[in-house]
Amino acid sequence: MIKATLVLLVARALVPRLASRSAAERHLLWIAVLGVAASLPVLEAMLPAWQPEWTRGVAAVLPASMAALGRWSGAGADGIAVRATGLEPASRIAGVVASVWAIGALLALGYLATQFLKLRRLRLSADRVHDARLRRLFDETGRVLTVRRRPELLQTPALAIPITWGVRRPRVLLPAAASTWSDERIRAVFSHELAHVQRRDWLLHVLAEGACAIYWFNPLFWLARRQMHRESERAADDVVLELGIDGRDYAAHLIDIVRGSRPASPVPTIAMGRAPDLPARIQALVGVRVNRCAVTRRKALAATIVALLAGLPRRRARDLDCRLGDPGAGGAVAERVAGRGVTGRRRGADGRA
Repeated sequence: MIKATLVLLVARALVPRLASRSAAERHLLWIAVLGVAASLPVLEAMLPAWQPEWTRGVAAVLPASMAALGRWSGAGADGIAVRATGLEPASRIAGVVASVWAIGALLALGYLATQFLKLRRLRLSADRVHDARLRRLFDETGRVLTVRRRPELLQTPALAIPITWGVRRPRVLLPAAASTWSDERIRAVFSHELAHVQRRDWLLHVLAEGACAIYWFNPLFWLARRQMHRESERAADDVVLELGIDGRDYAAHLIDIVRGSRPASPVPTIAMGRAPDLPARIQALVGVRVNRCAVTRRKALAATIVALLAGLPRRRARDLDCRLGDPGAGGAVAERVAGRGVTGRRRGADGRA
């Protein structure tokens, strides 16, 4: 967990400085960082230990005196009692820590499961969109973005802001007021939501939520997840602008949609607008010299390879074996030390040397 924390700290310090890179590229970096940080503890536990030659030499020397001590105290020491009082409290603390982590992870995962249930109820309460204008604009935008898996278009009065979710069967949910929106606003909304579908942002969002639930005790995971979500929204905004929609007009639509929304219980979806992130998004939309390049397959492949290489920790060097009388580590040296006349005094049961 220390290495994962260091990875998150380095990313927290470096990624915000990459202002010249596009939001899609920064989003990809945050995905790689979260993936590496979440997998490091698991990989460290699974990979076999590694013992280089120099550690074997050190292991052969350091435990020599202890091994010899074990030999001195082995014979005729029936009256000696050894009490290891320091191990029991440590094991108790480790057990308590593990129990607290497990309870927290179960609560966080349970909360995430309840949000999925809310999302399912929201889906069941929604209706398919039969408005001919909305369907036409939706199909036109999908063709422009070359979205392979055309999402299901739904509408409900329970929401005031568009959302999207799903992987195999993606869905776009519109508020009831969308029927009164202008064609320009509808195109902007569909472009934004279909950009999320094309980029598979919902799947990445769910994986990030799962990582935060497992590592709930580390605030850096939550901060990285929030940064990843922000860059995801900005990357989708860049897709909208690349389609020719004016940035100032799109910013005005976004402000009106967020202003008309109301606070709602969180569900595991990708929402078009969130009030806390709005000022930074507006600033990026009206900016002139903003990099809006999308992530190419080559860049994504390179980032994946780098993340995999960085996520494979070096196999752990085994601790120097200092167990008493261990024949594999220091037994041979102990024999040589004892053969040179190293002696010691042994206390009997009566306390005399």
